[in-house]
Amino acid sequence: MNQPLVSVIIPTYNRGYCVFKSIDSVLNQTYTNTQIILIDDGSTDDTSQKVKLYIPQIEYYYQVNQGQGAARNLGLMYAQGEFIATLDSDDYWHPEFLESHINHMVENDLVLSFSNYSVYNSEFGRMSQIDRMQPFFDADNPDKWCVIDGREFRKLVVPGVIIPSSGVVKHRRVMGIGWDPAAKIADDWILQLDIAMQDNLKMGYTFLKNWEKGHFGDNISIMGSSSIETTWKLYDSIHQDLIRVRFLFEKRFTRSERNYLIKKIINYKIEWIVYAVKVRKWVFKSALEGIWKLSIWAIPYFIYSGLIRIIRLTLFRLLKKIIVKS
Repeated sequence: MNQPLVSVIIPTYNRGYCVFKSIDSVLNQTYTNTQIILIDDGSTDDTSQKVKLYIPQIEYYYQVNQGQGAARNLGLMYAQGEFIATLDSDDYWHPEFLESHINHMVENDLVLSFSNYSVYNSEFGRMSQIDRMQPFFDADNPDKWCVIDGREFRKLVVPGVIIPSSGVVKHRRVMGIGWDPAAKIADDWILQLDIAMQDNLKMGYTFLKNWEKGHFGDNISIMGSSSIETTWKLYDSIHQDLIRVRFLFEKRFTRSERNYLIKKIINYKIEWIVYAVKVRKWVFKSALEGIWKLSIWAIPYFIYSGLIRIIRLTLFRLLKKIIVKS
């Protein structure tokens, strides 16, 4: 069988303790025509020593820490494959992952495919629990591959990332410029949104759990020194990414999509405030910061409003005197 080349990009940062498991899962694929590119995003642990043991089976590149989006983009620059897949360095694929994806994509001329997964130490998958995927679930044949068009995929992706990056394979022609390096944690969602808004495309999916997710919701770039700090940074990162999505897709979203996103931004802001109240030691600091940020625009606004009020009252009195005299 003529196997098209698949470029597998593995971004990593200080995960020398587990990255080898991800690399091994790619090397052990039943699909063998792969280019494995590992991007070390400025690790300070033993990642480089662990990874260099795999050269020349993999390509290893180091960059100063810039975040996962920039790391993936560097990998994309070196990628030569017709298909692009990314694998987070605490995730791993089952041996048949690439073969099942690529066969299905080639047979059906798909530009993107995604599949379900399990979480370490858990009997539950994730995709089957996403409410918006339920209409596509076939209880009689839960592991079959299915095809959807771009409009259906867009409906799935607009509310949020449909599946983490490790479970998605994409055709090179729809990648554009790649991932958004300005995103904190939503670079994969932004890329999926960009693909969803391209015309005349077909996507595929399966509920088959053929890969394993590591620490779900854990993103090293936002890790803090405590659980409170990490959660705080997570809320902040999500809020900033939602603002980023609005900026990038404002003109491409429909009115209903824009309204949905605005509601989502407001809801996350409310959650952020509620969390600040719950962790009391953060309240005063966040409140003071909020008052300061508010005053930056509020004080000039009130001054301006006051001046306008004075001008209006003065004009009213002058006009009143003119009318009375006449």
